[in-house]
Amino acid sequence: MLRLAGEMKTAAQKEAGVQLDLEVQCIGLFDKKLLASCGVKSVADDQDTSKGWAGLLWSRKELSRMVEIAHRRFPQVLIQGYFSGYNGADREIPAGGFIVVEQLLAIQAAIAAPDAPFLRWMTRCSNPALFAMKPPSAISAGAFTDGLWQYGVSELFVANTDPEAGYLEFEMTPEGNWVALRFEAPRKRAKGYTLLSEEPWKEHIRLVNGEGCFGMELSYKLLEPFINKQNIAVQCFVSTGRGEYGLFPWWEVSSGPADFHQPENFYRVTLL
Repeated sequence: MLRLAGEMKTAAQKEAGVQLDLEVQCIGLFDKKLLASCGVKSVADDQDTSKGWAGLLWSRKELSRMVEIAHRRFPQVLIQGYFSGYNGADREIPAGGFIVVEQLLAIQAAIAAPDAPFLRWMTRCSNPALFAMKPPSAISAGAFTDGLWQYGVSELFVANTDPEAGYLEFEMTPEGNWVALRFEAPRKRAKGYTLLSEEPWKEHIRLVNGEGCFGMELSYKLLEPFINKQNIAVQCFVSTGRGEYGLFPWWEVSSGPADFHQPENFYRVTLL
């Protein structure tokens, strides 16, 4: 196309004395002489001087700088804040529970590396009363553990923005005990996930423990079925194990029993 445009430009100048302008925008790396024949300005490539960068991409060096700047934007906080009391049992949640959900990679980078950590969910706590109910000592710290709702536990729900598409639930205690579940409808476990096992999850989840905080890093491959046009729904909960519950982000709740399985109320975020 550029060769034909160059010939037309030369012929118009020679035969009619008319200076033609190329309306097509060239963006990327092209033969430098072809660009010049069409009147397109370019910057010589730093590795092959016969090639020129035109349009928005000026050089590999500049492109690398742009990519580096883009990577500096991550981790990107999607949601963060303190738990608010959930009035399911008319008991106040102890203060001091803080939640952060971060995106670790740009979505295009995550698509290229689907097994890498993509989303990080962390719970920070400055009040020991929030997680005072501990799993029995017979349960090893860090073990995949059913029934964590009976103890002090933090929970993350991840759903498709289409509530009919199902959702995931992750639970974790400060001691590192954890469990993961997949649902196809509220409280209805998805086919293949009716029996709890760490096998479907362990390749996609990395447990994170630090001083005063704990959480998980989740791969893009694990979350991909719940991403809809770069949108996803997330919701965080906390339970003391004594009938006290917290919610973030908060939504208007009824006075009935606590029910976290409401994907239509989960908070929608756009991934970058």
